[in-house]
Amino acid sequence: MSTSSSQLFDWSASIDLIETYQAFLDDITENNHMESLMTTKTTEYIFYNRTPPWFGSHCQYILSQKPILLDEYIDSVYSYLFALYPPPHSCYIHLQCNRRSLDLCLDWREICDGRDDCTTGEDEKDCWLLEANECDENEYRCHNGQCIPLDFLNDDISHPDCMDRTDEPGHTEYANHCATDITFRCEESSCYPLEHGMEPFACGDGQCIIPHGECRNNRHLYAEFPDFIFDWFFIDQNCLRPMNCLTRRGFVSQQCYCGQEFGISCASAAKRGCPSKLFFFPATSVLFSHIYLVYHTSRADKKTDSITPMYVCFDQKYCTLANTTIYSILNKTCISFDYEFGDLFSSYPGWDEMLQIILFRFSVACTSPIIECPHPSLYSCDHSSKCISTVRLRDGVINCPLEDDEMFKNTCLLNETNDHRLKCYDDEQDLCLSPMVINDGSPHCKNGEDEIDPIRRYLLYNIMFKFVCDGIPEMYPIKIDGQYHTDETDCEQWPCNNSYTYCNTVWNCPRGEDELTCNNTLIVCPALHHPCILPNTTTLSCLSIEKVHNGIVDCLGGSDERQLCRQMYLFEETNRYHCWNRSECVSITSLINCNTKLDTQLSKTISSRYSCRWKNLTSIQKHLCSLNDIQDYHTLEWSLSFEEKSQSDKSSREQKTTNSNPIITTGNVEFKQESCYRGVSIGVRTLVGLEYGCLCPPSLYGDHCEYQNQRVSLTVQTRSATDWRSIFTFIFLLMTDQNEIESYDYRYYNPSTDCAMKWNIYLLYQSRPKNPIKNYSVRIDVYKREAIMSEY
Repeated sequence: MSTSSSQLFDWSASIDLIETYQAFLDDITENNHMESLMTTKTTEYIFYNRTPPWFGSHCQYILSQKPILLDEYIDSVYSYLFALYPPPHSCYIHLQCNRRSLDLCLDWREICDGRDDCTTGEDEKDCWLLEANECDENEYRCHNGQCIPLDFLNDDISHPDCMDRTDEPGHTEYANHCATDITFRCEESSCYPLEHGMEPFACGDGQCIIPHGECRNNRHLYAEFPDFIFDWFFIDQNCLRPMNCLTRRGFVSQQCYCGQEFGISCASAAKRGCPSKLFFFPATSVLFSHIYLVYHTSRADKKTDSITPMYVCFDQKYCTLANTTIYSILNKTCISFDYEFGDLFSSYPGWDEMLQIILFRFSVACTSPIIECPHPSLYSCDHSSKCISTVRLRDGVINCPLEDDEMFKNTCLLNETNDHRLKCYDDEQDLCLSPMVINDGSPHCKNGEDEIDPIRRYLLYNIMFKFVCDGIPEMYPIKIDGQYHTDETDCEQWPCNNSYTYCNTVWNCPRGEDELTCNNTLIVCPALHHPCILPNTTTLSCLSIEKVHNGIVDCLGGSDERQLCRQMYLFEETNRYHCWNRSECVSITSLINCNTKLDTQLSKTISSRYSCRWKNLTSIQKHLCSLNDIQDYHTLEWSLSFEEKSQSDKSSREQKTTNSNPIITTGNVEFKQESCYRGVSIGVRTLVGLEYGCLCPPSLYGDHCEYQNQRVSLTVQTRSATDWRSIFTFIFLLMTDQNEIESYDYRYYNPSTDCAMKWNIYLLYQSRPKNPIKNYSVRIDVYKREAIMSEY
């Protein structure tokens, strides 16, 4: 025979096949029974040797006529060809959904997103179970109800583990490039609600956009979503947009483009696009779950670009209105808006104010239907049937129609497990903030501690040794035995000038002795003198230490009496410039706010447009920067080779990057890549010739990868505390309650190199859709690999 068993080994054939083939050769040599063996079960042992560039079980697939590696080809498709040919859109077809937009199908990210995308609401059925879900103490609850291990919280800003990305808030820039990113962080991500109650739109690939935004894959072109909060389907979009503008619902007037979009005023656009008869707007109730507004376009005013309702309708079971005329409008009980409310304002007050007026009238006349949320972890929105998780209270997103979720007090009393709220110090409301609003650019705590450096905030409650008795209070007072204590309590015998404080650019001693004789002095001064901007010269001079910390300000900015600003702004770091002859402190870039002649003159001498981080600052600018009490919270003195490599750095190194120049050009790809949605176009050899096909990622299926798979998506991290020299095999199985294996995957684990690695794993169901009668679970088997010697 021309083929040896060694060649089969080189071709990566299975061991069983190699052994069978070698036995076959030995039997031919010894017994010369080749003819009988060749006619017995020959099809069972057919082996296909792949010849580049062909691949597949029968060598039937090809990527390109020119030799190219699979990894390079896939990188080229996602980094270059997707930008050239935006792919079509995939659909989740395992849920019957009728949408008003015939051009847009359901995306799995639109299920349980709090919005009825299907006209019958099938996409939101039973979603309260997820909203009411609670996690264990060693888990973090994502805002969508998903639970992840606590170790996954804030461990990698580029690769969130929550599907809604709420374990890494504020770090979603990468999502804008998901159109060319097929990785787990895009394929398994959904959208999180935006500020001010605006609902995001899912682009279908991990990107989320604001109203009027654009998807890189152009999915927004097929959507009929509204401009603003409430309605995601309506009579006609040509009516919805001008009505939103005329009523000014939940947005600013700059967001209206009636003239640009319709070429006419919003009032005229409403008359043209809305029904000529009475109609409800919005399509849902506005108060108490049963109060509706009825409009007619004849009430649209061109001069004020506004419109008021004609009728206010309600449920008579809950309301008793005396001395008024009742109308039956559109099968509802209604009252005249003008008769009841017309005298309360001369012009249209705006949407929110109008609702408050209507609310006041009906809150007296109505008894609200009793709404009991089906779980103690849910909060019932005021005057509404909507129930939300208590995790959503004070999270910066308006979830309730009357915004009461963002005005809720005493959030520290909520019975939540590991919600990781931040308690605002010295807040009479007993306010604990959601992680979603921490470091979001807007202070929510009275003292602003939610916007300071995270390590600095940690020190407000947990002090480091080097900051104990350093002259600057770092820690909020703690009540012990009836007395309040800080990190500066009982420090009389503690030397302020020590190895931690000496020449660290911060005055830790009251008179700044720890900053004398340092090499970083701005001006050559005599011994026991500090730099000082004298008020009569506004130039940098020297001041004797005898005049420092005596209660009399001798230097501009109060650099000789630094305790004054420190006492005024106890936990601030930057309001350290003391205005001349005024009991007020400002930041060094806001000297003009002192409104004094000398301070204004100094502000003109220096530029307010500078940062203390800049190089080449003038001596006066450096001196003013030294007023700030900015400590180095990130350096640990006397630590032995302290080095903390963050997971995000490791992940960024592990992520495979592609060159800005494409690895292959369009000339290297002979197949129609644009026919595969987020898949890879390949050639398939058939009996009639070469045809096109698609290689789909596990999240998709179909001839063109156009359908979204039902799947189990796992993120797994493992650690071996003791047996770190062994190699393990992890087998992940998707099982049914009849102990049937639906699918499986496996990974090798080396504790010495893979301790921080995360595995992203897909497990698929055997049938589409999955069998609703069966119960499924994931089983993980772990095997310790032993050394096995084999010879051939």
